[in-house]
Amino acid sequence: MLKTNTILKWPQERFQGSKEFTGTNDAPNGKLELELLGKGNISDITQQSSQPKLPGGKQQQSCTEPLRAIEFGWERFHQIAHELPPLFIQHWKELALNQDTVPLDPDWDKFYGLDVQGTLRVLTVRVPSGQLVGYGFLLVGPHLHYKSTIWAHVDMYFIDPLYRQGWLGVRFFKTLIRDAKTMGAVNLTLATKHHFMDNRVTKLLQRLGFKPIETIHAMRL
Repeated sequence: MLKTNTILKWPQERFQGSKEFTGTNDAPNGKLELELLGKGNISDITQQSSQPKLPGGKQQQSCTEPLRAIEFGWERFHQIAHELPPLFIQHWKELALNQDTVPLDPDWDKFYGLDVQGTLRVLTVRVPSGQLVGYGFLLVGPHLHYKSTIWAHVDMYFIDPLYRQGWLGVRFFKTLIRDAKTMGAVNLTLATKHHFMDNRVTKLLQRLGFKPIETIHAMRL
């Protein structure tokens, strides 16, 4: 049984609705027009058959929501923070390494700070009922080494396994790519987990135009 020795503090209510959050937000607002890719060779890694299996070998239940009705939108972190803990836990359980020694412990203050600065943009994934079922955390701003240009880095991204069907993943990443351009970014980076689903996400990203440019090495100490 997976250990859930998780430290997850709920966001402090004092941040929500605070006058601090009156800065400009030049990220695209509202619902985004969703565009499906044409017929291609990506379907072999995005079909329902590729759904992860639950413990005990059980197949993930199919969602009952029409996938085309699922909406993407850019929302401020402070507005959605209260919805994030359940997804954070699910994300951590599915992907995090060294869970026995590295508990989930988000730094809410830093998230709020990046939100105030306008550096953190959150792409949300919502079903017709309004429930949050996924997110992409995008950091946008001058690069530490190249301050004259705007870079965009996807800090983390997650979609509830129940909704990883059809072309939803493709639409999600295409939206990130398109809107990072509208934010003025000249480069978009993100990382993938080699151990997750046989590195299938990397294959998808490469077919969307991403190229591997470096390798991150890690050592458990």
